[in-house]
Amino acid sequence: MPYANHESLGAKNPRLMRGITGSFSTVAFYTLDFDSMEAYGAWCDALLQSEWWDATAEAIAEAHPDLEMTSQNVFYDGLTRK
Repeated sequence: MPYANHESLGAKNPRLMRGITGSFSTVAFYTLDFDSMEAYGAWCDALLQSEWWDATAEAIAEAHPDLEMTSQNVFYDGLTRK
């Protein structure tokens, strides 16, 4: 399971979210939480060095154009500034 690997690298609360209305009804969002931007950066560094990243990039390339990784978005909590 991909989320188990992501948790072992420092991510928290993995979720696969699907939209139910509008243009979001055809996409999925895989979300992860981090305690800080530093924790996110450390996770990114570890992920890019992992076998999971290599296998995922290969799988996406093989499934293209039916499967695309279209973007990466980073959000922070605007109420708590985390």
